Amino acid sequence: MKKVWFSSILCLLRKGPNMIAFKCRYCGKSYSFEILPIPDEGAEFKCAKCGKNSRLLKRGKVVFCIGSENSDELEQSATMELADSYQSAVEDAVAPEELESRLRGMYPELPYDTEFRLGIVKGPDQGTTFTLTKPSVSIGKSGCDINLADGRVSNKHCQIEIYGNQMIVLRDLQSDGGTYRNNYPTTLTCLRPGDSLQIGNSELILIQAQKKLAK
Repeated sequence: MKKVWFSSILCLLRKGPNMIAFKCRYCGKSYSFEILPIPDEGAEFKCAKCGKNSRLLKRGKVVFCIGSENSDELEQSATMELADSYQSAVEDAVAPEELESRLRGMYPELPYDTEFRLGIVKGPDQGTTFTLTKPSVSIGKSGCDINLADGRVSNKHCQIEIYGNQMIVLRDLQSDGGTYRNNYPTTLTCLRPGDSLQIGNSELILIQAQKKLAK
């Protein structure tokens, strides 16, 4: 499983109840601001040090700072449309048994033009991301696709399954401490980009990005 640092996409972490802090993705200058409303289409930000433009995007309770070259209007439209398709599955709020029955006959597969990452915003591995290069990814302490240095995580704790553009599923693997989506315990549930996943002492955010396609 590919592991990369927060460089191309930086997560803004809250310093306090009314503050957010982040660094320019180009020059590394640190900023902290009062939390302000950010529209779905994002907000432009210009660094006072290097003068380069970035875009602030809000996904769930997390804000991302990305380069302006990654945020043209067409890409944003495609991203939001795909997020909406996952939202419809989440809003069904089906019981695990019903969701399991819906998954019968479906096979995990990665979308053609979209990639997903897990950004760790709390825990021993805070500040790293894992790119999901497989449609079914196990997460745990050892022997998994993503191995965390969190002592409270089970060896094989949970699994994320991506069903193309139809559904993303979070499945608990009979872990000791349980699996939580947006602070609610679950054994099987749908995920949407921007959702948080809590296992052990770690919190992970599901990040969606447009895949760079070869021309």
